[in-house]
Amino acid sequence: MEKVRYLSKSIMKYNVFMLFVASMLLATSGCSTSSLYQIVTGDAPEDSNQAEPLRKLNPNPQHAYKIRVILKNQSVDFQEVKGVAQFNVVNNQCGKIQPLSGVPPRITSNEPFKMTKISEGEYVGTMYSDMLLDGDYYKKGVCKWKLTEVRVVFSNTVDGKRTGFLADLDGESVQNQGGSTKYYWNGYNLRSLRSPQFTDFGMKDLNEVPEGRKHEFFTISINSKMINK
Repeated sequence: MEKVRYLSKSIMKYNVFMLFVASMLLATSGCSTSSLYQIVTGDAPEDSNQAEPLRKLNPNPQHAYKIRVILKNQSVDFQEVKGVAQFNVVNNQCGKIQPLSGVPPRITSNEPFKMTKISEGEYVGTMYSDMLLDGDYYKKGVCKWKLTEVRVVFSNTVDGKRTGFLADLDGESVQNQGGSTKYYWNGYNLRSLRSPQFTDFGMKDLNEVPEGRKHEFFTISINSKMINK
């Protein structure tokens, strides 16, 4: 029953953030990374996959941050490690109006960055908070980008089923050189999962976990450090 409870909590988190994860996967699964994604929430989710090649990369970004991730007590090695920086437009009125709701959609872009293993359980990558250029994409005023979040996903695929473990840091924490640590269950069996894709978002603490089961969890710590240029 305890194992089912852990799994149910993670599945609930997965459902709540399903749209969020879908946009992340688009950016890291071989789809075009030179796209501006309009994520539509509410009553028009069918438009969430719309993409237009509008966003422009900054050819000379200046604000670099080292993203460092440390894993402890994980039971398996991971086949893939991917970093993604999410940027949102803060003034959505610069975009197209959603015809069904009459409101502008949220405009977001997910930009991948490379994570490199430097020691056992330790990975680093570099991302830029100014990697996107503001622009008048729709001829309705300049769209202004803001770093929203940095995510690093560790994943394995077995028998066509993918399980991922996601560590994240919000944009403000990245720029303030902050960090966070979450706990993830070691017991997920890829072959037993019904869904072909599953993502564990982790827990901030193990207060609800029985003392005798806490050893079954591993941690992923993520932090940011500004790089002088």
